[in-house]
Amino acid sequence: MNDGILRNLIRIGTVSSVNEINGTVRVIFEDKDNMVSDELPLLSSEYNLPKIKDQVLCLFLPNGVEAGFCLGSFYSLVNPPPVKNKDLFYKKFDDGTWIQYNKTTKELNIGSAGAINIIGDVNVQGNLHVTGAINGN
Repeated sequence: MNDGILRNLIRIGTVSSVNEINGTVRVIFEDKDNMVSDELPLLSSEYNLPKIKDQVLCLFLPNGVEAGFCLGSFYSLVNPPPVKNKDLFYKKFDDGTWIQYNKTTKELNIGSAGAINIIGDVNVQGNLHVTGAINGN
């Protein structure tokens, strides 16, 4: 495989548009004279599309930049990690809602910008501590 093809297999770019229906993004590559990719599917098992202007890593097939995948965003100086603890799983959403799981203490914490609704039966095993009112229908 020649050197020019290898340099184009893995590329860093910026999301220029998001197709919510197809779960794809178009990415602009500033180092390639602002070339814009075709719609790239996200290589992910969850529906969590990047935002426009997010920096992403893309993987292309060796026949050009028409066919490939967006691997997603990554941590860098532009996008630093939100927490610095190897024992945490942490996910933050655009509205400020967050989920944090500590693998050492086995504790799950959720901070929500809105209501949390659980659909279905709820069983509690252990102690229940409530701060605030309990309202029913």
